[in-house]
Amino acid sequence: MSLNISNVCLLYKAVEDLEANNISPVYIITDHIGFYERYGFKFLTMTKCDDGVVSRIYIHK
Repeated sequence: MSLNISNVCLLYKAVEDLEANNISPVYIITDHIGFYERYGFKFLTMTKCDDGVVSRIYIHK
């Protein structure tokens, strides 16, 4: 995923909207490494998805 201001603003807006609706913590499942850590997410664990792909779970508290 390339980094641009639109992606970052959208990510912050999504977290802000979820937290405003008392949905917290926020989890993301992805295969990206190093991207979400820059925006307040912490690596939680690895998971195997229904399609068999191993992905990373991140949490934002």
